[in-house]
Amino acid sequence: GLMVCSLAWTSDGKKLISGSNGPIRIFDTATWQQIAVLIGHSNSVNTISLSPNNCLLASASYDNTARLWNLDTNLQVGLPLQHENDLHSATLSPDGKVLATGCENHNAYTWDVHAILKEAGFDDSLVPIGTNIVSSIHQLLSH
Repeated sequence: GLMVCSLAWTSDGKKLISGSNGPIRIFDTATWQQIAVLIGHSNSVNTISLSPNNCLLASASYDNTARLWNLDTNLQVGLPLQHENDLHSATLSPDGKVLATGCENHNAYTWDVHAILKEAGFDDSLVPIGTNIVSSIHQLLSH
């Protein structure tokens, strides 16, 4: 059976998104019909996080990657964000500019969403403009 690990509502309540040991699924809450499937992760998706404008979804998986998805097209944005080990958490900042991820290796990382989008050829419509966070990965926590 399908084990659902994480859920996120769009801010207007019109869509419910689920992460599971299968693909990420998007449901229309008016009909509860599945309206999209986001394919890419090769293992369970533990956590998902939505940007404030509902345009971007971040996901983290036991396949050692975090991924960003464009919810206008339901396609992956840029390359998978590779980590050393399984990922247990991913969350987009309240302004949608930074993705933080938590890894099995006891480290947390921050990723510059603006830089990822720019590299993937997107304009600024997906993310608020004006970020001063350096695009390199920072190790926040280390044991």
